Amino acid sequence: MDRPIYVYTYAGVAFDDAVALLAGDPELLLQDATDVSSAHGDAVLGQLHHDVAGIEVDRDVVIELGEFDPVELTRSIVPVHWRAARGHAWFPTLDATLEVSALSTVPPLTQVALVGTYRPPLGPLGAAIDAVAAHGIAEATCHRFVNEVASRLEGLAEQARDEPAVSHAVGSA
Repeated sequence: MDRPIYVYTYAGVAFDDAVALLAGDPELLLQDATDVSSAHGDAVLGQLHHDVAGIEVDRDVVIELGEFDPVELTRSIVPVHWRAARGHAWFPTLDATLEVSALSTVPPLTQVALVGTYRPPLGPLGAAIDAVAAHGIAEATCHRFVNEVASRLEGLAEQARDEPAVSHAVGSA
């Protein structure tokens, strides 16, 4: 039984910058969000993190990215599928889209969202466990992922803005 997931946050970055980063190299956005250890084609091996009762829990995951899609003038998506790298029968899988949506130009503000479904492991038993406790963990993990993608967007956009100034300053010295 698939469970819906919808989490979002805001990034203080221009929509055009967010789209350029998402279209150009989405794996780059996942580096901080998943502690990416390697990338192979459209699949990324990384780690997702969550804090459970004060204990940091992480899981190696395989994240497969689909093609960038500018679905509307002010919204673009990249399909995302993730599953545990090992023992995936014991962990949820996620089918979603990573979305960026324009909210404001002054100040620049873009919504970053993960929209889709996840499938709890272990069939009916997993669905029961998910209903009682695991849904909160899945949602919190997705929130952390989206927040870290947004932070990465802000950092990369700032870095891109600073590089021309650095190049210009170095060239005039």
